[in-house]
Amino acid sequence: NAAKGQFRAHFDRAYAYDAANDLPNAISEYTAAIDVLPRHALAWYNRGICRQRQGDAAAALDDFTHAIQRAEASKNYPIADFYHNRAFCKRKLADFSGAIDDYSSALTRDPSHFKALYNRAFCLDALGQREAALCDYEAALVVEPGHAS
Repeated sequence: NAAKGQFRAHFDRAYAYDAANDLPNAISEYTAAIDVLPRHALAWYNRGICRQRQGDAAAALDDFTHAIQRAEASKNYPIADFYHNRAFCKRKLADFSGAIDDYSSALTRDPSHFKALYNRAFCLDALGQREAALCDYEAALVVEPGHAS
């Protein structure tokens, strides 16, 4: 199929630019890949990662939302990571309640997701929910005891 070949060419170029830390070109190529095959969750996710690395949390949040919608439909992706990254964007935008919801969604899919536990604890603490935050920090240390420092 020509469209799949065209998608793959753009996606692979984007990945190479991403690996070289050339984020503007990576974003451009991921956008071209999405234009060809908009249902591909990983293209949305990877573009979101690039936008997040550029410091554009709002645009990254939008990409992660599209990635989650497509990944939920296919069930072939590490969806907990998708929710975690969208939550981190919400955290950056000071939407701590929204971030907590997404971290909780990540943990529903992967209860041992260390970063979701740790970051949800941070957000709970930011909202003054210290007891709940302490529970998550303790759970995170059970998952990865080496992070005690």
